[in-house]
Amino acid sequence: MERTLGDLPVSKTGIRLLFVVLLLVLSAPVVSSYQSFQQRGSTEGESVTGPGVPLGADDVLVVTTQDGPTRGAALTAFGSDGTVLFKSSRLSQYYDVDPVAGTQSSVIVVGRAEIPLDECPVDTRRLDASSCAETVVQRVNLTTWEHEEILSYEAGDWHDVDKIGPDRYLVAHIGQDRVLVYNATSETVDWGWNAKTAYNVSSGGTYPGDWTHLNDVEHLHDGRVMVSLRNHDQVVFVNKTTGIDKSWTLGADGAHSTLFEQHNPDYINESNGGPAVLVADSENDRVVEYQRVSGEWRQTWTWGVDLQWPRDADRLPNGNTLVVDSHGDRVIVVDHRGEIVREVTVNTPYDAELLGSGDESTGGESARSLGIASRGTVTLGEGSQGSIYTGDGGVASQIKSAVPSIVLNSVKFVLPIWIHTKQLLFIGLMLLSVVTWGVLELRWSNLRISWER
Repeated sequence: MERTLGDLPVSKTGIRLLFVVLLLVLSAPVVSSYQSFQQRGSTEGESVTGPGVPLGADDVLVVTTQDGPTRGAALTAFGSDGTVLFKSSRLSQYYDVDPVAGTQSSVIVVGRAEIPLDECPVDTRRLDASSCAETVVQRVNLTTWEHEEILSYEAGDWHDVDKIGPDRYLVAHIGQDRVLVYNATSETVDWGWNAKTAYNVSSGGTYPGDWTHLNDVEHLHDGRVMVSLRNHDQVVFVNKTTGIDKSWTLGADGAHSTLFEQHNPDYINESNGGPAVLVADSENDRVVEYQRVSGEWRQTWTWGVDLQWPRDADRLPNGNTLVVDSHGDRVIVVDHRGEIVREVTVNTPYDAELLGSGDESTGGESARSLGIASRGTVTLGEGSQGSIYTGDGGVASQIKSAVPSIVLNSVKFVLPIWIHTKQLLFIGLMLLSVVTWGVLELRWSNLRISWER
């Protein structure tokens, strides 16, 4: 039996063929993305050893990646041409990486190592009780491949560890919502600060659970500690004696126009044009800098062109900015004009350092001092749930504008890494097409569902 669509006769077979053609068209970019990933993964996913980092090389990019449903954790060093010089996957997770002062090719890296479940202390087991891991801090020589374990800690999860003395380490203990100074010689805690001393558990994220998501610490020259409380949308400054200096707090819980679940803030000293804080404003899809002016924080620079959930930003000594674009699967270097001058493809990167440039933003100047230009700047409303993405207005841009960034980034983190924002749209349209087709088939079958007994 034929039906009409406008003035055109349309049969059931014709409609079915239209759905088949539509599904084939919509699946093409998804299949293409998967094939591209497979081709790239055939070289990136191998257990690469590489030649090692040449001594004296100062343009080597060192990157950590986390594990996930479809991605492997690794510590990788890239040459200036993108060649893999070093790659290690000895840990199940990799987080912070810092160059070792006074060396040419050594780094300290923080991660997690799996241990047998029957050897696992009860308080370190994951929620599903099917696996167990301990925090490991390693010193790795990228030239000789030597791995030296500095610390291992069974209770909880450390995301960031900074060496602040011969045997003392400043630790971001994300699992216990606290900062501590750990003495590796005596294996004791010399000092600690817990977020519960300053915040009610009704704030931030879920308590108990991922409450503050305390993901980064930095020891400042004046003895204070800068702390990133991701789930509170704040960067705070802790005096070791008196606690939080509230007049210095950057951001506020839910004030997403300032910060929205940030990562890895870097402090820029007065001697380099500060005080200033450069931070990866992750859920706002930008990197942003705030300058301390007349006792308050003022935004002085931002870069947000095509970024997708950035999680690290370092100001380099030459004025360029190193940016980790996690869901963009790349690490980039942006110059003073806002142009990308270097780009390395890597699956879901977390942290990055450029050898020879110092630790994080140590040798970099503030944006105000350099006079560098912002790009991708958008004014957000207070408490906005949206993204500041300012791309080319294409498909990905439309999705980013319509879907809250925290939802989009959460979905993308658990999906296979070859499914990008554009692929999500096509998959959604495919599902809608299948449902529509199914409804039509039910109507054509004259199937009737009755709830009567």
